[in-house]
Amino acid sequence: MEPERRPEPGAYAGATYIHSTGVLANVLPDELLAFPIVQHLSRIVLEEPVLKSNSGPKRYFSFVEFARSSQLNADGDPDAATRFAATSVFNSFEQNRNHNMANRPNTFLTLLHSVLHYGGIATFNTLSDTIHALATGGELCSDIQLLYLCATVGPILYRLVDHEALYVQILGDLLSSLVQICPRISHLDAESSTDAIEQVMDFFCFVKDQFDPGRSAWRRLAPHIAALPVLLRYQLQCMVDQ
Repeated sequence: MEPERRPEPGAYAGATYIHSTGVLANVLPDELLAFPIVQHLSRIVLEEPVLKSNSGPKRYFSFVEFARSSQLNADGDPDAATRFAATSVFNSFEQNRNHNMANRPNTFLTLLHSVLHYGGIATFNTLSDTIHALATGGELCSDIQLLYLCATVGPILYRLVDHEALYVQILGDLLSSLVQICPRISHLDAESSTDAIEQVMDFFCFVKDQFDPGRSAWRRLAPHIAALPVLLRYQLQCMVDQ
């Protein structure tokens, strides 16, 4: 039996510090700490080099290629273990803490989730305004940036579902960002997507399945979905029709 794995010294202290900062941000007036932390999301997304690169290509399912890859894996394909490896941007906070906070986007995501967890509707509105500015600013250039934005929203979906206008605004801006980014990805075509974009598509399907405010909200999102490349549009169109 393997011994229980314990975090390295300092991991709990680092997590506690981040958690406490989220509590403090919501005890003070929002303008002093909570709002500036949320608004800092723009700088992280636009300035962090690790977020500006696109993920690897991911071909759509093919029975022929599936059979071929299965045979390669059976024969010992040397690339099989790393082909679908997730980007290190989203590693665990504990792992990031043990590497001296080298991954700034991951550290900020942990802090932002703490602030949002204790925040109210004013904080959510600030997040919505920040995402809207990014979606309309014309500076987003990678699928990793978009996946990062989806990761900021995920933990508060259960609270957004009761505020339909805010729900539609945030998801609409994420879809608009997807429309903006797709033409900038050279290997996005009728036969292939990217690892990050497919995770973004999974995110929207998860939202529809678990946090659905009703058909009216998705009908308001329909124009954004209609602007997507054809194969991505087909994947999401059913959510409007349901």
